[in-house]
Amino acid sequence: MIVILILIDFNLFAHAKDNFEVHTGISIPSGSFADNNYNNSIFNGSGNAVTGVSAGVKYSFHLNSLKNLSVTLGIDIIQNGISQEFKDQFQQSIDNSIDNTVDNFVMKIKVKYCNYVNIPVLLGVRYKIPLNDKLSLYADAGMGVNFSSLTDITMTPYFTGSFRPQYQPQPASISFSPISKFATQLGGGVLINNISIGLHYNQLGIYKFKGQSTSSSGNISVINPESGLNINTYTLIVGLHF
Repeated sequence: MIVILILIDFNLFAHAKDNFEVHTGISIPSGSFADNNYNNSIFNGSGNAVTGVSAGVKYSFHLNSLKNLSVTLGIDIIQNGISQEFKDQFQQSIDNSIDNTVDNFVMKIKVKYCNYVNIPVLLGVRYKIPLNDKLSLYADAGMGVNFSSLTDITMTPYFTGSFRPQYQPQPASISFSPISKFATQLGGGVLINNISIGLHYNQLGIYKFKGQSTSSSGNISVINPESGLNINTYTLIVGLHF
């Protein structure tokens, strides 16, 4: 029986024409991930995310007995920034919270904003429909795990005017704990010779990011999420196949 199973496996993969793909494109946030509700941002279900970039690789194991079907293994890096509406309201809240005028100098805050970074690692299948020798259509489906993180928000004080204080205040920051969740992907596209153009929908999971706020004096406080953030994106990609 074991010998028969080994022969079946060998028959599936023998003489298979494997394929390696490198792709890049844009990532378009969807649903609550793209919602621009500042009061509910990040910790309360609104992502405030904007269109970003995506890049990755995918390896296809062609099945010998099913010539149009292949098993795929891929990894992507998807980055989305934060919206300008969030930045404007965050900056306004900082400006309103400090007494920034002292004698003849003014203290201002320079903010470095966070980015969403998602790294899905997916195992799936690809079905290809050849139209002629150079042109094919394909459909993808995959599932696996996504590693999601947010880069830090950093707030650095600086001063304008002729006077400078004797000491420079330290930056304050908000950091976020990375999380991994189950993820799925559906999509398809067209393959012309060794160039592909594809559109995929990525359901990357629901995340409750826990934050840690560090003040300029070094005091640390924990920010607990009230609801999860559902991270969904569309990726429009161009691929090169080897």
